[in-house]
Amino acid sequence: MPIVIENAKLIGLDQGEVFYSYRQSDGGPLGEESRRLFFYVGKRVSILSLPVAQMKESHALCVDPSAIAGPALISTAPYQAMAEGDELTFTWVAHRATGGTPTTHTIRRTLSADDVGKTLEWSLPKAQLTLIQNGGHGVMQYQVQYADPQDPLTAESTSAEQTITAVDTLEPLLPELIVAGADSGSIDPARHPDGLPVQVPLYDSRQPGDVVTVYAQGDTNLLATALLDVSAVESGIITLVLEHRWLQENNGKVVELLYHYARAGASFSSRALTLMVRRPLELYAPNVDKANLYDDDGSGVVKGWVNAADVLTGAVIDIPQDSVIGNDDKVSMIWDGFGDPLVVTTPTIGNDRRFNIPRTAVPMNVGKHVLIHYEVLPPDEAVPHASPFYDLEIRNFDSGWPRIQAERPRLSGGSIKLSEITDPVMLFKLERWYFIAEGQLLNIQASGVSSATGQVVTHTMRDETQPLTDDEYYAGYILPALDKGFLDSLVMAEKLSILVQLSYDQGSTYKKVDERLFLLAP
Repeated sequence: MPIVIENAKLIGLDQGEVFYSYRQSDGGPLGEESRRLFFYVGKRVSILSLPVAQMKESHALCVDPSAIAGPALISTAPYQAMAEGDELTFTWVAHRATGGTPTTHTIRRTLSADDVGKTLEWSLPKAQLTLIQNGGHGVMQYQVQYADPQDPLTAESTSAEQTITAVDTLEPLLPELIVAGADSGSIDPARHPDGLPVQVPLYDSRQPGDVVTVYAQGDTNLLATALLDVSAVESGIITLVLEHRWLQENNGKVVELLYHYARAGASFSSRALTLMVRRPLELYAPNVDKANLYDDDGSGVVKGWVNAADVLTGAVIDIPQDSVIGNDDKVSMIWDGFGDPLVVTTPTIGNDRRFNIPRTAVPMNVGKHVLIHYEVLPPDEAVPHASPFYDLEIRNFDSGWPRIQAERPRLSGGSIKLSEITDPVMLFKLERWYFIAEGQLLNIQASGVSSATGQVVTHTMRDETQPLTDDEYYAGYILPALDKGFLDSLVMAEKLSILVQLSYDQGSTYKKVDERLFLLAP
């Protein structure tokens, strides 16, 4: 059934767009509205036209150069014939507010295979915006020269011009993006393996051909673009998807999402939506390099042991790759052994999941157990989350201790001859030992059979009142002395025992370094 539209109305719509729909009525209430038909009035759409370029920092075709610290971000939408090797040229013509000759800035790029099908980013230097400040304007446009045109007569296409003026605007920003499930302000990447859908609340002045670009900014940035068609314009719904890869790259980061739409002569930005991208923390017990796991006792605590000789330079602790930790989370490794717990907050260079425990934290724990765990503090929380513990046993050295030697006088025929001791004391020598350090305590005792009583008597050569000195540490040995008078009181032809013990924990426990027997001779 034909419907007549008066020519006067068509004249009023010249160069515009129309949505047409109808409702039927048989004299009663109007029926449901039909699907809408879209058409242009008095103009044709060029098949070769390209969407306009967009400036992220602009709104309502206005920009404030003083509010932009660095370069402006220009984006251009992917086009249908996009191909590797296409030559693109972006042009910015700056017109100063004071007049004069415009300044042209040109950027060229050749598309790679990775560029095809993606929104392209262009960086417009801050200096180009400065040229138009205080009321000037810039005109931006881009051109595509096709690498393999199907028609030599259409080897290139040019976008419409877009003019950006450096003045303030009172135009309100568009509403934020809508992200389902983000009411708490947080997004879990694991729940979006196919990407994060974001819905653009379409504006009243939308038209087919408008370019809508979503800017997702975090540690890494992502742009997603859609070209509005009739269905989007009619339904008022458009959804874009942010890649799962981008969510993973920004796990633990605060990101900012906004959208921008543009066509020739129109351009608007939205308010920014701030979200925390975070998978729920999954913390597993740490791993200890060179340690050997052994069966636990049913407590659920991971247990392992390491030889003291394998941690002479310190221990290396790793956080399992399966542990889920945000990129911006603060991680501390806690080594809880003898004395106060050691907290290491700086990971190794090049591996933010590996922590080095210094060698100074090891010796006091030789022969003991150390409980190791790490704590994770997300940037938006005040209380850290603790991982399960790793119970590490550091087993004693089973060899490699130095032997105590007779130094002055040296042994004669394998015996200590008292007649050769011309000084008030006899000197012994003990070379450096594992983890030698200033301030360590030694207990050195000499034992023999008393000629007066026939009983074993003991003489202390060194105890906790004589910590290892700096000079001894740097020399790399000690010279404990034994009074000749004590030797004179012993039965000759009997054995003299020299027992050397060392404490790594300031006297709490002692470890046997050496025990040696010498034969006494007159």
